[in-house]
Parts: sequence; structure tokens; C-alpha cells
Amino acid sequence: MPFEIKEKDNAWTARHSAGRCGGPRLLEINGTPVLKDLKCTVDGQSDDTLHSKKAHVYHKAGQSIFECDGTFKGGQSYAQSCRYAGNSVRITWDFNWSKDTPVMKSVEIGSAVLPGEWNQVYVVNAEPVPGLPYPGLWKSLTPGEILFFEKLPASLVFERNDGVRLEYSLGFDLWRWNYGLGVEGASTLTLQVGMDGITLTRRIAQTEAEEGVLPEAREYRFMAIISWSWPGMEQMPEIADAQELPLLDSKQGLDLSQYKSGPVCLDYAKLPCVEEAMRTGFEAGAKLPCLETSQAMSVLKRCVRQLAETGKDGTLVIRNLEPGFCDTGSHVTKKGSRLHWDLYDILTFASWAKNCLGEGWRLCCPQKLWHDLPSLAGLHLPNGYVAEE
Repeated sequence: MPFEIKEKDNAWTARHSAGRCGGPRLLEINGTPVLKDLKCTVDGQSDDTLHSKKAHVYHKAGQSIFECDGTFKGGQSYAQSCRYAGNSVRITWDFNWSKDTPVMKSVEIGSAVLPGEWNQVYVVNAEPVPGLPYPGLWKSLTPGEILFFEKLPASLVFERNDGVRLEYSLGFDLWRWNYGLGVEGASTLTLQVGMDGITLTRRIAQTEAEEGVLPEAREYRFMAIISWSWPGMEQMPEIADAQELPLLDSKQGLDLSQYKSGPVCLDYAKLPCVEEAMRTGFEAGAKLPCLETSQAMSVLKRCVRQLAETGKDGTLVIRNLEPGFCDTGSHVTKKGSRLHWDLYDILTFASWAKNCLGEGWRLCCPQKLWHDLPSLAGLHLPNGYVAEE
């Protein structure tokens, strides 16, 4: 029997193969498939052929988590985790590439099939392009069309004729995706649009050389987000009368001296952070803190803990908590310039905050620019899971 992860009202179901790696093998919304056979392949061998004694599902901190590991024929060890919360899953793939093991054909990570009739796709480039709308642009899709991206988009949002949307975003580690395995044919994406679905192929290495290409023997990690929305999904409420709570300094967090009850508001743009924690490298979004920094994340979490400790219920509105691009390497514990963005961290924080605040609270993060992404449109949704005893 497959592992099944379900939304509390059965609006969606994700399935992973028991005893096997990879997936989800199927994602359904209201009984209709929207994603099939999410997989990684090494020279044609798919991860669903890898037996995993450790494949299991458990609940922790409001999330439902699938984990697995296995070994490809070439000796490359592989592990995957999928963290489901709300209407999203955050995915991590880890490869331990063996010494003197070439890539003979290609390596794919996160390739999949999207069943159904998809009429358009929203493309967010990993680096803002002058002259194009920011943050993204809708493009119509035509059966028989093939779209090829030499640089991986930061996010793609597919919209189907029935109003269902499926988002496929890269994690914070944009520089890793751009590098791939550091060999020929790194980091390309192909979308093949058919009458009854889209085939998505994402490669991090590809070669036609007879002797193959040789990646450096080391560990490689890649992260991604898949989110979904559907007609009838609960919409984020508009809270116009929330009391804005003043922020003190980075150590004290919120000033709760005037707080009594009811909805409260926190402005992310006013977060007390040092200059080194601000986004850099791009004009759009550069004036906000980068949530990849430990300081920005620590201050936000401190504020949430303060509200949780009041023992009250309510609604927390966080304004201006929108993703943005940055290239300061120190934000991701690297030297020099490393391209990243903080969508992954916003989802991680939101999942943690809802679990910390408890069921008596509602989290709302209204979006000015990024409302087309299901991951952000669904930040208010409950995580949906409780820790197992």
C-alpha cells in the first residue's frame, strides 16, 4: 500500500510508494490528478527503482514528513525528504556523488508529468530581467509547444482550464541549481506541452560525450517547493483593523504594553536588522531584510513566541513579508556572491509560526507583488498535522 498524505478535509491527497524512493508519485486535488511521477534519474535509472528500508511518513511540528534513501547503480547514495504543510510541500534532495563516477547521459532532479489541460504558465526568472514585469510574466501554452530554459526559472505557476494552479519553485539555493553538478549541460529545463498534460524535464547534467563527464566527488543538495490551489480553496481574509505592534530592538522584539486582544499587525519592513542583513544585488525587494539571515529569522520568531506566551487567541498579520532576491553570500554561509531568494524560508517560518501559536491563532501575510504564487496565497491555511504520540 502506498503512503498517503491527505488534507484534513480531503481536498488534496499526495501518494508516495511504500519501500521506494522518490515522489510524490501522485498528487490529486478533489480526486483529479495534477502531478504524477516526480522523480530523479541518473543515466536513465529512476529513483522509484531504489528500494528504501527507511522510507516512512511521520508527523512533526504541524507537518507530515516523508523520508527515504537509496543507492543508484553507479554507487551514488541518495536521500529525499518531503515536508507537507498547508497547501505546499518543501522538498530536499541529497546526492553523495561517488569518486571516479562519470555521468554518461544525464542527471535529472524533480522531473514530472502534469496531467490535464494547462492553458498558461507564470514565469519568475531567477534574476530580474530589465524590461520584463517584476516579479513574473504570464505566458499562454499551446499543445505541441516545447519551452526550453537555459537558466532555471525561480518559479513556475501552471494554470489549468478548471482553475487549478500548480506552483513549482526552486528553494533558497538558486546558486546550487545554477551550478548543477558543475559539468556540461548543467541546469536546464524543458516543458513539453501536450493535449492532455505537460512533461517537465529538469536536468542538472547532460552530455553526449562517449566518455561521459565527471562531477566532483562530494555531497550535492537541492531544494524545491511545490504548491497548489483550486477553486473553492479558503482565501486569505482581509484584516483592516489589526493593531500594529511597535518593534523595539532585535533582542526585545515586540512592545506588548498596549496589546489587549484582537488582530495584531507586524510590519516586516520595520524589522530591526543590521545593514548586513538587508537584501542586496537587485533593485526590486532590496530594501527589505533577507529572511535567509539568522538575524531576520530570529527577530520574527521572537515576536511570534511573545504572542504565543500571552495565552490569548487572535490573528497575526505580517505585512511586507514577500520574497525577494539577494546575492550576499554570507546570508547562506558562503563567501563572495551567491544568488538566493527567501521564499523557502517564508514557508518554513510560516509553518513554524502556526505550530508555535497554536490553533487559536490565524496567520495572514498579504502579498502586493507575489499573489499569483499558490504557496503565498495559502500561507494562512492551517498546517494540518499534529505530532504523533
